[in-house]
Amino acid sequence: MVGPNAVIQLRAALLASGQGACLPGLFGAAGHAAFVTAPPTGPLPEADIGRLFNLVAAHAREPERILTEAGRRTAEYLLAHRIPRAMTALLPRLPARLAAAILTHAMTRHAWTFAGSGRFTAEGGRHLTLSITANPLCLHNRTGCVWHEAVFQRLFQALVSERAEITEIACTGRGAPACRFEVGGV
Repeated sequence: MVGPNAVIQLRAALLASGQGACLPGLFGAAGHAAFVTAPPTGPLPEADIGRLFNLVAAHAREPERILTEAGRRTAEYLLAHRIPRAMTALLPRLPARLAAAILTHAMTRHAWTFAGSGRFTAEGGRHLTLSITANPLCLHNRTGCVWHEAVFQRLFQALVSERAEITEIACTGRGAPACRFEVGGV
């Protein structure tokens, strides 16, 4: 299962881009036609979300921009409603490496919301790398995992360092064993 904001914010990004007319076809093909008018209220099957993301990547105009915006909106929702206010106030004041360690620990504990049954890990060292093995939301085309990239980037920019940049450096959709994201600027 994956958190419902993956769908809620994707719907909002499509509407904001003027692509509301494609919602019935995309959501219907993903098995969730009802979400065109009534957003989901609880966790959803990861396969459905993966299918929806891949349908958007294949059929929407400017899919990278849409999925990136959906990821950014998802992170904004998390910052406003799911991450405790004390943490949003404290983390940006800490040294970046310490704030990153605390954030990645919390991400690991709640990884089901963005990785479903995939295995999320954070590896430190000279560069911080985030990985999702068996990523159920991976895009199997040239787009890559721009939704994850955007979610991670917005969270790291808000909570660790405004200079944070997340770059996908490997993707299972392109044959890699895991989707890997390098955290720069911290």
